Amino acid sequence: VTNIGLYLIDIVAARELGLIDPDEARARLSRTLNTLERLETWQGFFFNYYDTTSLERTSHFISFVDSAWLSAGLMVIRNSVPELAERCTRLIAREDYGFFYDPVEQLMMHGYYVNLPGRSEYSYGLLYTESRLGSLIAIGKGEAPAEHWYRMARTFPRDFDWQSQSPKGRTIKTVNGHTFFGGYYVWKGLRYVPSWGGSMFEALMPV
Repeated sequence: VTNIGLYLIDIVAARELGLIDPDEARARLSRTLNTLERLETWQGFFFNYYDTTSLERTSHFISFVDSAWLSAGLMVIRNSVPELAERCTRLIAREDYGFFYDPVEQLMMHGYYVNLPGRSEYSYGLLYTESRLGSLIAIGKGEAPAEHWYRMARTFPRDFDWQSQSPKGRTIKTVNGHTFFGGYYVWKGLRYVPSWGGSMFEALMPV
Protein backbone atom coordinates (compact mmCIF):
# COMPACT_ATOMS: atom_id res chain seq x y z
CA VAL A 1 0.00 0.00 0.00
CA THR A 2 3.02 2.30 0.17
CA ASN A 3 3.00 2.24 -3.62
CA ILE A 4 -0.59 3.49 -3.66
CA GLY A 5 0.17 6.28 -1.21
CA LEU A 6 3.16 7.45 -3.21
CA TYR A 7 1.19 7.16 -6.45
CA LEU A 8 -1.40 9.56 -5.03
CA ILE A 9 1.32 12.02 -4.09
CA ASP A 10 2.95 11.63 -7.51
CA ILE A 11 -0.28 12.49 -9.30
CA VAL A 12 -0.63 15.72 -7.34
CA ALA A 13 3.04 16.53 -8.01
CA ALA A 14 2.59 15.85 -11.74
CA ARG A 15 -0.37 18.21 -11.79
CA GLU A 16 1.57 20.92 -9.98
CA LEU A 17 4.48 20.54 -12.41
CA GLY A 18 2.16 20.81 -15.40
CA LEU A 19 2.88 17.27 -16.59
CA ILE A 20 -0.82 16.40 -16.53
CA ASP A 21 -3.83 18.70 -16.48
CA PRO A 22 -6.15 19.03 -13.45
CA ASP A 23 -8.93 16.98 -15.06
CA GLU A 24 -6.65 14.02 -15.70
CA ALA A 25 -5.23 14.26 -12.19
CA ARG A 26 -8.71 14.32 -10.68
CA ALA A 27 -9.81 11.35 -12.77
CA ARG A 28 -6.77 9.28 -11.80
CA LEU A 29 -7.21 10.09 -8.13
CA SER A 30 -10.92 9.34 -8.20
CA ARG A 31 -10.32 5.95 -9.83
CA THR A 32 -7.77 5.09 -7.18
CA LEU A 33 -10.17 6.07 -4.39
CA ASN A 34 -12.86 3.94 -6.04
CA THR A 35 -10.52 0.96 -5.79
CA LEU A 36 -9.48 1.69 -2.21
CA GLU A 37 -13.11 1.87 -1.15
CA ARG A 38 -13.62 -1.67 -2.49
CA LEU A 39 -10.63 -3.30 -0.79
CA GLU A 40 -10.91 -5.50 2.27
CA THR A 41 -9.59 -3.80 5.41
CA TRP A 42 -9.13 -4.71 9.05
CA GLN A 43 -10.13 -2.19 11.72
CA GLY A 44 -9.93 0.46 9.02
CA PHE A 45 -6.39 -0.42 7.96
CA PHE A 46 -5.46 -1.80 4.56
CA PHE A 47 -3.51 -5.02 4.22
CA ASN A 48 0.03 -4.86 2.94
CA TYR A 49 -0.62 -6.54 -0.43
CA TYR A 50 -3.52 -7.14 -2.80
CA ASP A 51 -3.95 -8.88 -6.14
CA THR A 52 -4.21 -6.02 -8.63
CA THR A 53 -6.54 -7.96 -10.95
CA SER A 54 -9.02 -9.48 -8.47
CA LEU A 55 -8.50 -6.95 -5.62
CA GLU A 56 -8.29 -9.87 -3.19
CA ARG A 57 -5.84 -9.44 -0.37
CA THR A 58 -2.73 -11.60 -0.59
CA SER A 59 -1.33 -10.83 2.85
CA HIS A 60 -2.31 -11.34 6.48
CA PHE A 61 -0.13 -8.45 7.62
CA ILE A 62 -1.15 -4.93 8.59
CA SER A 63 2.01 -2.80 8.36
CA PHE A 64 2.44 0.34 10.44
CA VAL A 65 4.86 2.10 8.10
CA ASP A 66 3.03 1.15 4.90
CA SER A 67 -0.30 2.22 6.38
CA ALA A 68 1.27 5.56 7.24
CA TRP A 69 2.41 6.15 3.67
CA LEU A 70 -1.06 5.49 2.35
CA SER A 71 -2.50 7.87 4.95
CA ALA A 72 0.05 10.48 3.89
CA GLY A 73 -1.06 10.16 0.27
CA LEU A 74 -4.69 10.57 1.27
CA MET A 75 -3.81 13.65 3.31
CA VAL A 76 -2.06 15.22 0.33
CA ILE A 77 -5.14 14.66 -1.84
CA ARG A 78 -7.45 16.00 0.85
CA ASN A 79 -5.49 19.23 1.00
CA SER A 80 -4.99 19.69 -2.73
CA VAL A 81 -8.19 18.39 -4.39
CA PRO A 82 -11.21 19.77 -2.48
CA GLU A 83 -13.69 17.70 -4.50
CA LEU A 84 -12.16 14.50 -3.11
CA ALA A 85 -11.50 15.71 0.43
CA GLU A 86 -14.56 14.12 2.03
CA ARG A 87 -13.78 10.69 0.63
CA CYS A 88 -10.18 10.92 1.83
CA THR A 89 -11.29 12.05 5.27
CA ARG A 90 -13.55 9.01 5.63
CA LEU A 91 -10.70 6.63 4.80
CA ILE A 92 -8.28 8.41 7.15
CA ALA A 93 -10.79 8.53 10.00
CA ARG A 94 -11.26 4.75 9.93
CA GLU A 95 -7.62 4.26 10.93
CA ASP A 96 -6.69 4.62 14.59
CA TYR A 97 -2.90 4.54 14.84
CA GLY A 98 -3.16 4.02 18.56
CA PHE A 99 -3.62 0.37 17.61
CA PHE A 100 0.10 0.12 16.79
CA TYR A 101 1.26 1.97 19.90
CA ASP A 102 2.87 0.01 22.74
CA PRO A 103 2.24 2.06 25.90
CA VAL A 104 4.93 0.16 27.82
CA GLU A 105 7.77 0.69 25.35
CA GLN A 106 6.14 3.92 24.10
CA LEU A 107 7.01 2.83 20.56
CA MET A 108 5.14 1.74 17.44
CA MET A 109 5.12 -1.95 16.57
CA HIS A 110 6.02 -3.09 13.07
CA GLY A 111 2.55 -4.41 12.43
CA TYR A 112 -0.10 -7.00 13.14
CA TYR A 113 -0.80 -10.50 11.77
CA VAL A 114 -4.55 -11.01 11.55
CA ASN A 115 -4.18 -14.77 10.95
CA LEU A 116 -2.40 -15.50 14.24
CA PRO A 117 -3.76 -13.13 15.54
CA GLY A 118 -0.94 -11.20 17.11
CA ARG A 119 1.41 -8.27 17.03
CA SER A 120 4.78 -8.42 15.36
CA GLU A 121 7.71 -9.10 17.63
CA TYR A 122 9.56 -5.86 16.98
CA SER A 123 8.98 -2.13 17.33
CA TYR A 124 10.39 0.91 15.56
CA GLY A 125 12.84 2.23 18.11
CA LEU A 126 14.97 4.63 16.08
CA LEU A 127 13.93 8.13 15.03
CA TYR A 128 15.87 8.45 11.79
CA THR A 129 13.99 5.82 9.78
CA GLU A 130 11.17 5.72 7.25
CA SER A 131 8.67 5.02 10.05
CA ARG A 132 8.87 8.47 11.63
CA LEU A 133 6.20 9.85 9.30
CA GLY A 134 3.77 7.35 10.80
CA SER A 135 4.68 8.52 14.27
CA LEU A 136 4.06 12.11 13.23
CA ILE A 137 0.66 11.20 11.77
CA ALA A 138 -0.32 9.26 14.90
CA ILE A 139 0.65 12.14 17.19
CA GLY A 140 -1.01 14.70 14.93
CA LYS A 141 -4.27 12.74 14.94
CA GLY A 142 -4.14 12.50 18.73
CA GLU A 143 -3.79 8.71 18.59
CA ALA A 144 -0.36 8.54 20.24
CA PRO A 145 1.12 10.83 22.90
CA ALA A 146 3.83 13.36 22.06
CA GLU A 147 6.09 11.48 24.47
CA HIS A 148 6.39 8.74 21.84
CA TRP A 149 8.45 11.05 19.59
CA TYR A 150 11.09 11.41 22.30
CA ARG A 151 11.26 7.70 23.12
CA MET A 152 12.72 6.90 19.71
CA ALA A 153 16.50 6.76 19.92
CA ARG A 154 18.67 9.38 18.23
CA THR A 155 21.84 7.40 18.89
CA PHE A 156 22.59 3.96 20.30
CA PRO A 157 23.83 3.38 23.87
CA ARG A 158 27.58 3.12 24.26
CA ASP A 159 27.30 -0.49 25.44
CA PHE A 160 26.01 -1.56 22.01
CA ASP A 161 29.43 -3.00 21.23
CA TRP A 162 28.58 -3.88 17.61
CA GLN A 163 28.85 -0.19 16.71
CA SER A 164 31.94 0.86 14.77
CA GLN A 165 32.10 3.94 17.00
CA SER A 166 30.45 5.15 20.18
CA PRO A 167 28.17 8.19 20.01
CA LYS A 168 29.52 11.53 21.14
CA GLY A 169 27.58 13.92 23.33
CA ARG A 170 25.01 11.30 24.30
CA THR A 171 23.58 13.25 27.20
CA ILE A 172 20.06 13.78 28.45
CA LYS A 173 18.23 16.66 26.78
CA THR A 174 14.88 18.24 27.56
CA VAL A 175 12.55 19.63 24.88
CA ASN A 176 9.03 20.82 25.67
CA GLY A 177 9.19 18.98 28.97
CA HIS A 178 10.24 15.67 27.38
CA THR A 179 13.62 14.12 28.20
CA PHE A 180 15.65 11.96 25.83
CA PHE A 181 19.23 11.03 24.97
CA GLY A 182 20.78 13.13 22.22
CA GLY A 183 24.20 12.67 20.68
CA TYR A 184 25.76 12.18 17.29
CA TYR A 185 28.41 10.30 15.36
CA VAL A 186 31.25 11.72 13.27
CA TRP A 187 32.36 10.71 9.79
CA LYS A 188 35.08 12.69 8.01
CA GLY A 189 34.31 15.70 10.16
CA LEU A 190 30.54 15.53 9.60
CA ARG A 191 28.17 15.08 12.50
CA TYR A 192 25.16 12.83 11.91
CA VAL A 193 22.55 10.64 13.55
CA PRO A 194 22.15 7.14 12.08
CA SER A 195 19.37 5.34 10.32
CA TRP A 196 18.97 1.69 11.26
CA GLY A 197 20.59 0.26 8.15
CA GLY A 198 22.54 3.33 7.08
CA SER A 199 20.50 3.76 3.90
CA MET A 200 19.35 6.93 2.15
CA PHE A 201 15.96 5.24 1.77
CA GLU A 202 15.41 5.27 5.53
CA ALA A 203 16.76 8.77 5.95
CA LEU A 204 15.04 10.61 3.11
CA MET A 205 11.77 8.78 2.48
CA PRO A 206 9.78 10.67 5.14
CA VAL A 207 10.84 13.98 3.56
